[in-house]
Amino acid sequence: MKVETVIFPLQGMICRQCEDVICQRLFSTRGVIAVSADYWKGKVQIEYDPEIVNQSILKNVLSDIGYPVSEKARAGYRTDVICGFAILILIFLSDHLPLPDIPAIDNGASYGEIFLSGLVTGTHCIVMCGGIMLTTASAELQKRKRTNGWNAALGWNSGRVFICACSGMIFGAVGTVITYTVKLKSFVYTLAGLLVALTGLQMWGIIPPLRRVSLALPSPCGIKAGHHGKIFRFPVMLGCLTGLMPCGASYSMWLIAMTAGSAIRGGLTMLFWALGTVPSMLLFAAFGTLLPQKAAKWMQKVNVVVITTLGLRMLINGLRLFQ
Repeated sequence: MKVETVIFPLQGMICRQCEDVICQRLFSTRGVIAVSADYWKGKVQIEYDPEIVNQSILKNVLSDIGYPVSEKARAGYRTDVICGFAILILIFLSDHLPLPDIPAIDNGASYGEIFLSGLVTGTHCIVMCGGIMLTTASAELQKRKRTNGWNAALGWNSGRVFICACSGMIFGAVGTVITYTVKLKSFVYTLAGLLVALTGLQMWGIIPPLRRVSLALPSPCGIKAGHHGKIFRFPVMLGCLTGLMPCGASYSMWLIAMTAGSAIRGGLTMLFWALGTVPSMLLFAAFGTLLPQKAAKWMQKVNVVVITTLGLRMLINGLRLFQ
């Protein structure tokens, strides 16, 4: 058997999960013997049998999965350096940036008032989760009609609202047996910030051990083609995972749910709040349908910067409460 080696510079690699997608697809190509993809260098090395497959076929395979061969390919480390600087700058400026406010809610607020607060909080949810929703919808938009992108956005929001209601019931039940002190508030806020920061770092992939831990939401690069037809099932699952991710807004609502007095009232509190955030998210999804398909994958990098920054900011604020 004759073996030849070729190195292709690739466009479209935005994260380390792209390496896995490329290797998996090429390994399933008849005649390919070994594959080594490198996101930082923006290249893939392929060993193949020229009697079975040729470079033209390999290029077509790469192009079909969104990673065309091009001499204009950019090394991934440059993007990571830019993301790192962006996170540091945003953290440094976090006390001065006009980020969306999270409205305060009195313990005795009605469900109507809680729903209205959700409408206001929707802008914060767009900052935190909007990119995740767009990448979910874009998975359907890549090969199907725009209406399927809308269905994906609806499915994603349905899963998120469901998990919010369930978490509200849990916190409502917990609130009947514990006292929510300043120390506990600091602990929860610090822990939530740590989990969000780890989620961002895992999505980023710059820490190898975290790549083996399922802390983060699935990358849009890793969505298999077979999932595209499951218009509702996959987005609902991803929405449920998103609903489990803590942030400043959800943390504030956990506090309200814990003081609701029962699991049922805690669940209803989170339910009405989550429903209030849906209109803003759907409007943002409408904007997402206008984005070019190539821009969808780059929302992953925006997610990394935003989620990591907000997580570190929550972590710092939680530690400040100890003082």
